[in-house]
Amino acid sequence: MLRHLPAEVRTGNPFHKAIQLLAEHDTHHSTGLIGTLETYLDTGCNAQQAAERLYLHRNTLAQRLAKIESLTLLDLP
Repeated sequence: MLRHLPAEVRTGNPFHKAIQLLAEHDTHHSTGLIGTLETYLDTGCNAQQAAERLYLHRNTLAQRLAKIESLTLLDLP
């Protein structure tokens, strides 16, 4: 997600740590949470559209977003 940015911009970004945590979790657990978050944000935080794009039931998306929030301590809209 932030790979294309220079290192000084990435480390200064307040969300860098959260994305790093998600990447590590995805690597160890094969969860795809970064892709879920990216799609959710790309749809303007529209859960229904994100679920459709990911071919998920809306409740499954809600569970994934809750997992993202618990891992990153972020509050998603």
